Amino acid sequence: MTAHKIYALALTTLLLWVGHSQTWAAPDELELDGPTQAQDYVDVPVEAIQEFVQIYGIVKDNYVTEKSDDALFQQAIRGLVSGLDRYSRYLTAEEYKQLLQYTEGDLASVDFNLRYEMAQQQWVIQNLNTDADSAKQGLRNGDSLFKIDDQELRKLTAEQVNNLLTG
Repeated sequence: MTAHKIYALALTTLLLWVGHSQTWAAPDELELDGPTQAQDYVDVPVEAIQEFVQIYGIVKDNYVTEKSDDALFQQAIRGLVSGLDRYSRYLTAEEYKQLLQYTEGDLASVDFNLRYEMAQQQWVIQNLNTDADSAKQGLRNGDSLFKIDDQELRKLTAEQVNNLLTG
């Protein structure tokens, strides 16, 4: 049995157990004023979760390229949250950290864009306003950047360069 089938079976078993946990709860647990853990699980949509596990197995077995369990579950979570409304979005811990940095002002302000020139294998400044702080420091549109903090840029991806720029 493959690892993801064992994982899916364990998940289904756990969810079925959770769905039936109310019958195992002690009577005094069910009579508390606030919701109890057993009451929280009463509304677990067992059939929908079983369908999810079945579809998960089909995708895992038949998708064109192999996807890790973590990647599939992250995508499922993203879909769940983003499907709520147009404002909801799931963030990983790293994405949340970056959002906090951005909203708390811990990032340097980057007032230009970089474009990678394949022929010269270099990053070039573009969209820099003449009254921007970077322009006042001497940068100009068309200038090439080769290093940021002693890190050579030539072989870095756009994301890596952006991370160096923003800290």
